[in-house]
Amino acid sequence: MYKNIKAAFFDCDETLISFKSMFSFLKYYLSGKYGQPGEKIFNDYMSNVKSQWDNNIPREIININYYKQFKNENVDDVLIYCQKWIIDEKKNVGNNFYIKETISAINRYKEMGSKIVIVSGSLSELIQPIAMEIGADDILATRMTTMNKMFTGEIIPPQTIGSGKAEAVRKYLATNSIPREFSISWGDHESDFDMLNSTGKGVIISNDLSLLHKAEGLGFFALLRH
Repeated sequence: MYKNIKAAFFDCDETLISFKSMFSFLKYYLSGKYGQPGEKIFNDYMSNVKSQWDNNIPREIININYYKQFKNENVDDVLIYCQKWIIDEKKNVGNNFYIKETISAINRYKEMGSKIVIVSGSLSELIQPIAMEIGADDILATRMTTMNKMFTGEIIPPQTIGSGKAEAVRKYLATNSIPREFSISWGDHESDFDMLNSTGKGVIISNDLSLLHKAEGLGFFALLRH
């Protein structure tokens, strides 16, 4: 799992950190900037998301709709809140902000000289402070288009969830002339299987025993999250 790895790719939410950054940040941003009206916007949005989950709406569509919440939001405001978010969220979550097994693995890969790359459907600007803190080399995450210093709510392809993660990883390997067999990727959900198949080795970290069993059946490493 660690030998001859030149690039190690890590999903962020519930693989690297212990919660979903996208929803955490949206609540933080809307309530911080707009107060009680912002909290209502967030709660209404989450009710809609729950309805979409219950009706088996594809994650890709839910992800696209998420970024529409940032339409006409000032780019600089969002960046400022991204920086503040990680500081305040670490205070709230404490030592459980990062998943210890994943951080341990990242440190081993770094000792071997491997590139560390975060792959996430979250906003690139939100992942940046996390990447800096853990010493990641690169980020493959969602970027939004802008106009007149305002976000449009539209994302720039590829959409880095599901098969889009695999597409981004393959492109990264090709651009950096890294053979597939010298790469590994880590995820926590079935939607990460495409990414895990795009690298030489794959790891699922989870406390879901049925998911771990399925991952092993597909030839991936299965790591129980404590």
